[in-house]
Amino acid sequence: MINIGMVGAGAWGRHLLRNFANLPGCRVKTVCDLSEKVRSTVEATYPGVRAVDDFGEIASDPEINAVVIATTPETHYKLSATALQSGKDVFVEKPLVLKIADGEDLIELARNNQR
Repeated sequence: MINIGMVGAGAWGRHLLRNFANLPGCRVKTVCDLSEKVRSTVEATYPGVRAVDDFGEIASDPEINAVVIATTPETHYKLSATALQSGKDVFVEKPLVLKIADGEDLIELARNNQR
């Protein structure tokens, strides 16, 4: 079973959440979103999924194996780097990053962390 932490459950995120929640072998454990309304909707729609407003709770959770990032592109690099450094596999909604150097850095982080 792959335990997933998800960041961003708004526009694209809600579609990814639905798909990962229905994927055999996956369990969406925690969703992080800054919007109280989105968090409430997630918890009402997906019983058993915890909704938080602090990404640190996902990054530090040893039960979470992978992180799905569906936030604004400006946040993709920092969230991805933190997740990789925390030993998580990462899926990022496009674009991966806004700067080529950031993408190269994430590739190196993934290699160094065997992700």
